[in-house]
Amino acid sequence: MRSLSVLALLLLTLSAWAAEPPSLVGFQGRLTNAAGNPVTATVPLVFTLYDAETGGAIVWTETRNIAVTGGLYSVLLGEGTALDPAAFDKPLWLGVAVNGDLEMAPRYRLASAPYALVAKQAASASALQGRPVASTAPAAGQVLKWDGAAWAPAADAGTTYGAGDGLTLTGSTFAASYAGSGGDLGSALSLARSDHVHDGLYYTKGAVDTALAAKLSLAGGTMTGALALAGAPTAALHAATKQYVDDAGAALTLAIGAKVSKTGDAMTGALAINTAAGTTGLSVAADATVGGSLSAATGAFTGNVSAAAPTLDAHLVTLGYLRSQPGTFVGTATAVLDFPAVGNNKTADLTMTLNGVQVGDTIALGIPPLVMFSGVFVIGFVSSPDTVTIRYGVIGVGGGYDPPPALFRVTVIRYP
Repeated sequence: MRSLSVLALLLLTLSAWAAEPPSLVGFQGRLTNAAGNPVTATVPLVFTLYDAETGGAIVWTETRNIAVTGGLYSVLLGEGTALDPAAFDKPLWLGVAVNGDLEMAPRYRLASAPYALVAKQAASASALQGRPVASTAPAAGQVLKWDGAAWAPAADAGTTYGAGDGLTLTGSTFAASYAGSGGDLGSALSLARSDHVHDGLYYTKGAVDTALAAKLSLAGGTMTGALALAGAPTAALHAATKQYVDDAGAALTLAIGAKVSKTGDAMTGALAINTAAGTTGLSVAADATVGGSLSAATGAFTGNVSAAAPTLDAHLVTLGYLRSQPGTFVGTATAVLDFPAVGNNKTADLTMTLNGVQVGDTIALGIPPLVMFSGVFVIGFVSSPDTVTIRYGVIGVGGGYDPPPALFRVTVIRYP
């Protein structure tokens, strides 16, 4: 459906001119069908007010079922959804859509009606700075004050003043009341801040001078009495008592007497050296003679050490002693060997480097227990100069073995 008529807009007058204008807008129109024939039916119509002729924002809308007779209809806008009078402070355009169809174009601009002309003349009387003014009549001496909702008459309370404690009021001028002036009372006209700090007492110059006379100046002076210290000194510039110095000297004498002299002395007890790993425990710059036993729990002697022929398993063995025995000691070495998996009746070889060994030298082999299983054999031999071969073999074990990495040691002796 579409409207072909020229539309008329006006504010309806429902009472006398002195009455308040109604918040309704009258609208009349003519509606025809697609063939141009007048419509007679009850039709859903959507009325929308915009703030622009095209596009713009929606200010108000309502949907009404309107009786159309011979193509003509009349409606009071605002009966379905109330109109906000404040929205009519700017030009507005009305759009009409029929039964869910697209809105007809163009939109229709609203014009002023008689009531609206009267309201325009009175607008400035019912608002101040765009805010409402109460209708209450003011009394003599009252002024308009904003009460949070409207401008309303109220007493002008800003013309009466009173001086509080410590103040005097002369006309419209306040002044502070001072308790006298001059001498100890002072003469300054400035006031102290409320959060300033004092102990509630006031001192005269004489009282301050008397108190200071009994004190010792930081610049120096002579004390006539004894100075008692609260405790022992804890910093370099702290004072110390005679008793503290005497006690410290006695303790130092005892400590020195319990020490070994650098120029030579005899220890009556055992010497225990306990240092962190990786540090030097005992360093001897010249020859030393040990009457008893000398042992190293860990680490190694890096200088020359002389000793008698060993008689116990834990005794130190010198190179001279080894060379005096049948055969010649060539050297010893350790290495972590990681053999691959060795199948049944198979062997695997890995080598270690030991400088100076020759083919035919005798091998003493240190085998770690974690690689020894039932059916396993391990042998070592010099396979070439400076090279010792370690052979790992498995006999009679169906699945073979895959030994873990382990530390092996070889000692080489050369016999004539």
